[in-house]
Amino acid sequence: GDNEIKKVQIPAAQDSLFKTVKDAPCIYVGSPDRAPGGKDLLDKLGGSPTLMGGFPIVTKNRIAAILYADNGAPGGVFEPEALAVLAQATGMAVDLIGARPKETLQLEFRREISGGKLSAPQASAGEE
Repeated sequence: GDNEIKKVQIPAAQDSLFKTVKDAPCIYVGSPDRAPGGKDLLDKLGGSPTLMGGFPIVTKNRIAAILYADNGAPGGVFEPEALAVLAQATGMAVDLIGARPKETLQLEFRREISGGKLSAPQASAGEE
């Protein structure tokens, strides 16, 4: 379950799919038998996927995170192209959020909490 996944740790220096993606940098897709550290990772995660992949999430021209995915079991769905687009879009979204003025982010956050029923912000004294 989720608690088991939270316990999985992969040392940064250990030969692994994550280290390969970080060091290259690249997208890695392959069988667990050929993926660096693939069998060790599956021992920790469980399951019997036939494909696994690591997709870098890049923000401000550096890898901020790596999205891991696998097909779960033989015959399971695995679409590397879609996952690559997801990872790229996630990085772009983080960059855009970081570029917005703080006031804009606060207004949008409040709108989400109140279910989109936020009234127009009131100008404080001295503002027009």
